[in-house]
Amino acid sequence: MDINFFKETRVLDGGMGQELLARGVEANGTLWSANALLQEKYHQLLLDTHLDFINSGAEIIVTTTFTTRRMRLRDNGVEDKFEYLNTKAGEIAKKAKDLNPHVLVAGGTSRFYSVKNGLEKIDENSVIAIHDGVRPLISTKLIDSLITKTKNGVGVIPIVPVKDSIRKVEGENSTHLDRSNLYKVQTPQCFLSKDIKDAYTQEFSDTFTDDASVFEAKGRGRITTLLGEEKNLKAAAVGEGDKWQKGPRGL
Repeated sequence: MDINFFKETRVLDGGMGQELLARGVEANGTLWSANALLQEKYHQLLLDTHLDFINSGAEIIVTTTFTTRRMRLRDNGVEDKFEYLNTKAGEIAKKAKDLNPHVLVAGGTSRFYSVKNGLEKIDENSVIAIHDGVRPLISTKLIDSLITKTKNGVGVIPIVPVKDSIRKVEGENSTHLDRSNLYKVQTPQCFLSKDIKDAYTQEFSDTFTDDASVFEAKGRGRITTLLGEEKNLKAAAVGEGDKWQKGPRGL
């Protein structure tokens, strides 16, 4: 696609989940819009809703994957449908695009495929920083530090110490874990373009939780870490809404 496309204000769809519920999709626990993917009887309704957003002026549509995250599916007893639901969301959005070639579909059928698609647009001989859009308080200092440490065969990721008590749960038993060498992983995660592009030639695996895990699985490099920033939180975290309204000073 032409990168200049985003130099102008563009219209995206929004509120798909609420719209589907308003049109009669049953919530089914906390699956919400994912139930429209799970039950075939709703597939045409989902396609029609995509088309209605397009007819109302949307130039970019988003796959209905807000509630198809693995943890949400696990909570509702349908974790085994993870790949199917995310793939089906992409297929239905693609049908809407096929009927409206000027429309773009945001991302891929999962985070893995969204990154994979993005990497295809990146020039060779580049340093690539892959960042979660839900971490809005990233600093230029941290980005610069990560890029500076990135080199051939080495991926660099920011981490922060775990401050909560941690327990490993197995069945009805749980065991305390020493947290002194445990860290939470943040983004951006930085790699040389040739290294991370090569890593993303692999087939998708359920064990991939971030770009570092994809890179390690390829077995041709190593991950190094540097201290991240406590304020580099995910805005999607439950209970964080007030903080984002206050902005950086509120933190």
